[in-house]
Amino acid sequence: MYLHSRSTRQFLSTLCAVSVLLFSVAASSAPPLKTPWMCEQTFPVSQSHHTGSHLGKGAQAWDFALPVGTPIVAPAAGTVRMLRQDSTVFGCDPKFAYDANYIIVDFGDGTEALFLHLQANSSTLSVGDKVEVGDTLGKIGMSGYTCGPHLHFQVQETCDSWWCTSVPATFAEHGDPGAGEELTSANCTQPVESPLDQSPMDDLPLDDSNAASAVATKTPTSKANAADKTTTPTGSADNAAAAIGGNTDLQPAPK
Repeated sequence: MYLHSRSTRQFLSTLCAVSVLLFSVAASSAPPLKTPWMCEQTFPVSQSHHTGSHLGKGAQAWDFALPVGTPIVAPAAGTVRMLRQDSTVFGCDPKFAYDANYIIVDFGDGTEALFLHLQANSSTLSVGDKVEVGDTLGKIGMSGYTCGPHLHFQVQETCDSWWCTSVPATFAEHGDPGAGEELTSANCTQPVESPLDQSPMDDLPLDDSNAASAVATKTPTSKANAADKTTTPTGSADNAAAAIGGNTDLQPAPK
């Protein structure tokens, strides 16, 4: 009887361990990711996981110190699930949480990438469009709850909102980078283009926890024309969660 009970406990323990392992694999099942900006550009990680504003559903996010006007590109192939780009409102206060522009690329495996703080009308895409690695998604702007220009990027489980539970992910060239690391993009499926719009907001100071004091790029700057097409997502603000700000401990806003 004792041996039977011990064998049963060992079996249940092994089964539990296997279940946890399978869950972990499923939770990080996103495809291999390229860096989400253009070929040969270099930008630093200004905030990593489980720190600052990256708690709760956003615990696995990164912030990257990209200046206003920097194009962002698809890190993997997928479908645009949600898109907002009609906001020009921003501020370093939770009251601006619902004013964030964003795009979500669904990978079709239960995970997707969320890109927050886009420039208004900077994407030529619409919900349902297919994108390939390196396709331009939009440009960095100042929208929503943000204390300085940056890209908030997270891989998350697909849900019925735009703010879903983030999951662990890695970049093919850089693994899981930490705060302060500089990432040079090898997302080189598209020709290198001029990365920045000139804007008075380019000189905005970055939040201490959100960026280095100087951001280097290996490509020259020039004037680029912003896209003029606006696509708003389905659903209402009731389904939206708060955008991630600069140096704030922000959790999803109540409905």
